[in-house]
Amino acid sequence: MDITVFFNTKRKWILAIGQLIFIALGGYLFFYPELLSSVLVRNETIIQTIGAISLIYFSFIFLLSIKIYFRKVALIVNKKGLIDSSNSLSVGFIPWSSVVDICQIHEGSVAMVKIDITHSELIIDREKNFIKRLLLRRQNKKLGSPIVIPMIALNTYVDTLERQLREKWEQYKLASES
Repeated sequence: MDITVFFNTKRKWILAIGQLIFIALGGYLFFYPELLSSVLVRNETIIQTIGAISLIYFSFIFLLSIKIYFRKVALIVNKKGLIDSSNSLSVGFIPWSSVVDICQIHEGSVAMVKIDITHSELIIDREKNFIKRLLLRRQNKKLGSPIVIPMIALNTYVDTLERQLREKWEQYKLASES
């Protein structure tokens, strides 16, 4: 029986609105720096630079994330593996034969499920988008795996998802041994 994990629609749209607010604030700082000159920051160039950085960064994050805003299903877990589409750095299908370990990690206040795999470079190299490939390499170096499922927009708890993934993985290992 397949396990399907859905996005939490409310949280997903709150994240999108938050990103759009930061894009708007960055644009405001960039196009109207003279309105925000104060005793602390008198130099309009500094305000404009902060606005440009904010505008570029949050626009980039929004564009990377836009496809998840229209998805309903974040994760499908079956007897062959899992299909991850939970975030903008998702890699798609991951066979159970590649999985080495499944564990929880916390980065700041965000709980995540990390899936350690064999040959992580093969997963990273199959990505066609250069920027996504670069971000996957960075994630692999920082967290130890290119496959990390953040729980922030999912409609499940981290403990529940980790348990379900482990159960399916254990079922696969038992079936492959016999």
